[in-house]
Amino acid sequence: MSEESAPVSGNDKQLLNKAWEITQKKTFTAWCNSHLRKVGSSIEQIDTDFTDGIKLAQLLEVISNDPVFKVNKTPKLRIHNIQNVGLCLKHIESHGVKLVGIGAEELVDKNLKMTLGMIWTIILRFAIQDISIEELSAKEALLLWCQRKTEGYERVKVGNFHTSFQDGLAFCALIHKHRPDLINYDSLNKDDKAGNLQLAFDIAEKELDIPKMLDVSDMLDVVRPDERSVMTYVAQYYHHFSASRKAETAGKQVSKVLDTFMLLEQTKSDYIKRATELVQWINSKNAQLESREFGDSIESVQGFMAALKEYKNSEKPPRGQEVLELEAIYNSLQTKLRLIKREPFVAPQGLSPSEIDQSWSALEKSEQEHAEALRSELKRQKKIAILLQKYNRILKKLENWSASKATYLSSTELGETITAVQAKLKNLEAFDGEYQSLETQSTADLNSILAQLTELNYNGVPALTERKDSFFAQQWTGVKQSADTYKNSLLAELERLQKIEDSLVEFAKRAAQLNVWIESADDHVFDPISVDSVEAVIEAQEKFDTFLQDQSQQFAELEALAQLTQQLRDLGRSENDYSVISYDELSAKWNNLLAGIEERKGQLATEHTTQTNNDALCQSFAEKANVISEYVRVTLESLTQTTSSEPQEQLNSIRAIIASHQEKKPELEELVAISAQLEEAQVTDNKHTQHTLESIKLKWEKLNTLAKKNEQVVEGEILAKQLTGVTAEELSEFKACYSHFDKDNDNKLNRLEFSSCLKSLGEDLTEEQLTAVVGKIDVDGNGYISFEEFIEYMVTSRKGSDNAESTKAAFKVMAEDKDFITEAQIRQSISDSKQVEYLLANMPAVEGGYDYNSFAEKLYQ
Repeated sequence: MSEESAPVSGNDKQLLNKAWEITQKKTFTAWCNSHLRKVGSSIEQIDTDFTDGIKLAQLLEVISNDPVFKVNKTPKLRIHNIQNVGLCLKHIESHGVKLVGIGAEELVDKNLKMTLGMIWTIILRFAIQDISIEELSAKEALLLWCQRKTEGYERVKVGNFHTSFQDGLAFCALIHKHRPDLINYDSLNKDDKAGNLQLAFDIAEKELDIPKMLDVSDMLDVVRPDERSVMTYVAQYYHHFSASRKAETAGKQVSKVLDTFMLLEQTKSDYIKRATELVQWINSKNAQLESREFGDSIESVQGFMAALKEYKNSEKPPRGQEVLELEAIYNSLQTKLRLIKREPFVAPQGLSPSEIDQSWSALEKSEQEHAEALRSELKRQKKIAILLQKYNRILKKLENWSASKATYLSSTELGETITAVQAKLKNLEAFDGEYQSLETQSTADLNSILAQLTELNYNGVPALTERKDSFFAQQWTGVKQSADTYKNSLLAELERLQKIEDSLVEFAKRAAQLNVWIESADDHVFDPISVDSVEAVIEAQEKFDTFLQDQSQQFAELEALAQLTQQLRDLGRSENDYSVISYDELSAKWNNLLAGIEERKGQLATEHTTQTNNDALCQSFAEKANVISEYVRVTLESLTQTTSSEPQEQLNSIRAIIASHQEKKPELEELVAISAQLEEAQVTDNKHTQHTLESIKLKWEKLNTLAKKNEQVVEGEILAKQLTGVTAEELSEFKACYSHFDKDNDNKLNRLEFSSCLKSLGEDLTEEQLTAVVGKIDVDGNGYISFEEFIEYMVTSRKGSDNAESTKAAFKVMAEDKDFITEAQIRQSISDSKQVEYLLANMPAVEGGYDYNSFAEKLYQ
């Protein structure tokens, strides 16, 4: 009689072998005790301890998870024992097991062979698979599992359940495949069979909690070890590692969930850190740009302007790029949260992209105001420098003039004739006229300069005033006093002298006055033109026109002096006998002034054209910059306010924006060309707009970067949805197992073949679970499982679901069906040390371990 239809007949050679009988008795006893210990019970002699049916009923209740009803707990008579054992046999048959030739009386009478046959039947049904004619399929499934797990191990070839395991290497390979930390397989010696067997049995008992059902002698003292005993023991390996694989699979599912949430949390943390550093830099730079302490010299102001340029070219651009990257990170994070249906990320106060943009705009405004203040200060310093130069020139001219008169006024020679005395008096009158003219003109000019310097807040005005007052009070007054002394001497002598030639005196006086006017006119004609706008050119032109009106009046004076000169020359006298300047010298100065006037007219006309052209360029730049800025603002709002939750719709919208953005690039290039013209014209200030080429380029690049970042994020999410979550290696394994059991290659598995295939893959389902699975995936209801239906089930079962319930279910598998999980169970199922530490730090601690249910709920809030 075959093993599938136990009990054993008298012709069964395996049970006639006494050695095999001893081995089965030992193995089956250990197998029974591995289950009875769960209810605090055990047996010592398998042929005697089941005779009253009580422990047999306990064993059946444990392995079938189904009670045996009406068992007499206190049997006293043989009939009671037979009734109890009979109830147990009926319980076995109720689970689809066909018992042939086994009766309650034989078991009560301690028939060892019958008892072993019954236990083997139970093992086949509840530890390996349903018995009866399916035994070969069950054996084949278990054998296939061993072959797949030991594939690739040197010196191991599992072809049966007796001699293939005799050298111990197959047992060691099964352990090493699942727990490589327990055995150094490469160090094993094939010839040391006893050592290999003992090592496997000891490690399985100590580390894997698998009872030692075999001894080394059971494997080596016989030519062919007992197949049933080896199958029973190997089945313990299968069930243990199948449970471990479920825990590992559950751990992988939890790891995937943790990967997503830890990445999101890290992204949030990185965003907050970088945004905080950026805002702190913006605030610090704002404070610097608000300062208006530029020093008291042109060089100092130019140094600040160079520092500002260096800031705009070197320090600011990386920060501007940081603004773009932060907004891209923020929008990418929001997109990911929206696509996985999580609450949006709310940045801390002041760190959202819109708030950062506001801070950045405030910084650019401060930068523009700082630049404007620098330009104003530079203009002020240049005006001060020009005024100081003019002031010093006037004082120097006065000092030279007074010094040049000192010798003349200190002379004691009064003249030997009336004409000579008169000449000296007239000359002194000319001196006095020149003195008064110089004093009046110079004092007015100096006071005007001091007033302008005061208006420009020049702090050296008191020193200049003191210098002027000191000069006029001492050197200038001293000259006047010397002149008065000299005049008095001449007047005393004048009594004996006659009148000096009035015309010479008149010429000297009027020529001196005209000479003073010509020299003062140099400031209007030869001073450099310093303007930066059309209005400033017009103002300079108006001042110049006023000067020309005065010049026409002075021309009449020159003509009068020409007539007087001619009269003197007609009389044989030189017009400059008493004059410090001749008419020819005066005329030469006048002609030089006229040449300067003509040149100044051309300069003003050229400057007016230049400023008009520059203003037109500024207006053109402003108009185009405003158009581009508004386009970027509107498009950014469209890009960041996408409400669709469909990734493909979002991707189409983003790609349309990218295409439109590329079409508008010529407008930016046109703005760059205008900016180059302004830079060539050295125009640094544009009153028509606050925009600069750098700010427009930054906004343009911001839109371009953000659109491409969003496109990458949405494309990644679409790709993620298309992935099954199952590796190519796993799919290959599924295909190989299905093909192995599809013997006729008809792409169909019956219920038994499907169950065996699942078990070879480590999926050990109960009858109820198997029925539910078949009913769910057998769509056409023909009783067979196609390869497509099989793959869909395996992918679904391996991939899992991304929700709180599926995550809690995965944790429950890892926790061996308990409501809490220990640290050891976490570390056994999850290999990533960072994920383990994250769980231990964030999972609430409870008595005995950690509360994974509340943790999973919190993950999906």
